[in-house]
Amino acid sequence: MRILVVDDNADIRLLVTMLLTARGFDVDEAIDGLTALAAVRGPAVHDLVLLDIRMPAPDGLEVLDTVRAEGIPVKIVMISAHADSETTADALVRKADAFLVKPFTSDDLYDTIDRVLSEGAV
Repeated sequence: MRILVVDDNADIRLLVTMLLTARGFDVDEAIDGLTALAAVRGPAVHDLVLLDIRMPAPDGLEVLDTVRAEGIPVKIVMISAHADSETTADALVRKADAFLVKPFTSDDLYDTIDRVLSEGAV
């Protein structure tokens, strides 16, 4: 399984990458929305994207919209430290598969990924 970690914070990317690698996932990283879009468009196929909402343009919600509009078959978990019920609802309406609030524990991360990946096709 291949996961793309998208966050403009290098410390978050490093921590999440280490946790996922330890769990046996192949992990790629992207520092912003443009890099994320390039990564999900290929050539590597990602099973899941962990996508931060607040990044320089395009932000995570814009990346989510683009991925869904282009029909790229990938699960997307939005992550944010600035989550409120309106932001969460907006992300889910835009077809995010799940939402994870920072700071999160390794168990929260693993449980969310396991649940999303077990839910079948995009």
